[in-house]
Amino acid sequence: MSLNNALGHLQEADAVGKATSSKMEAQTKRLEKMNTDMDQISGNLDTTEAIVGDMEKGYMQYLGESALGCVGIDCSTKVESKVDTSTPAIKEGWLEKRGPMFGYKWERRWCSLFSTGLLYYDDEAKADRKGDVDIKKATKVFSFQKNKAPGDAIKHRGEKPFGFVVDVTPSAGGGKERRLFYFDAPNKTDQTEWMDAIDAVARKLKKKDKDNDGIDGGAPIDQINNVLDDLMDTAVDLGDQARTQAKLVKEVTVKVDTTTVRLDDQTERLKKM
Repeated sequence: MSLNNALGHLQEADAVGKATSSKMEAQTKRLEKMNTDMDQISGNLDTTEAIVGDMEKGYMQYLGESALGCVGIDCSTKVESKVDTSTPAIKEGWLEKRGPMFGYKWERRWCSLFSTGLLYYDDEAKADRKGDVDIKKATKVFSFQKNKAPGDAIKHRGEKPFGFVVDVTPSAGGGKERRLFYFDAPNKTDQTEWMDAIDAVARKLKKKDKDNDGIDGGAPIDQINNVLDDLMDTAVDLGDQARTQAKLVKEVTVKVDTTTVRLDDQTERLKKM
């Protein structure tokens, strides 16, 4: 089989995968609607408990760090940034940033995007650097509104319609190595510009890595590699959608069963009146 034939088959597979992904996204939205409807009937106790639990964790960590700070112990994780700032910033501007855990407050930060990462500061003077985001070739960025947005994105959809999450290492799974950064733009235009700019940095790093391996950007083998990358992303997306749907089906089933029991109980009580 020639490279061109292989490329054609892979492109067909990629098109089928994307079509399947779109159908699964539509199904996921319907399941989410069912889940929301059940929440309106049975209440938001599960969600509230999860949010309160996360807030308690964040608050306890905040208290611990504050107490240690009072006795002179620095709990900060400030390290020298790996972001190359030798060239002018690609994009700069104000964004709100959330702390690492749900329950941390959102703070206004001046952000500067460079060719290898993003730095955020206390203000435009950039005298006090608060942290950095080390962008890698596999880094992904998602709007909070996307079904496959990782981490706590879904919890901020309502309050932060222009928010986005930067997933530095998607392949790291759910461990401590998985680094997620949550930002909120002032409007849709800024959100799109920031997401596109961050995505462009990651794509450029991926292309640079391929060029360093001696791959011709226009050769069929390079196109095959690109399609294989797309297929991998689609496969990951399908897996995420399947897990999301399984979770939603389980949640809806439990809520339906609970609501049925409550309705039967109320019906029996009414019959006795």
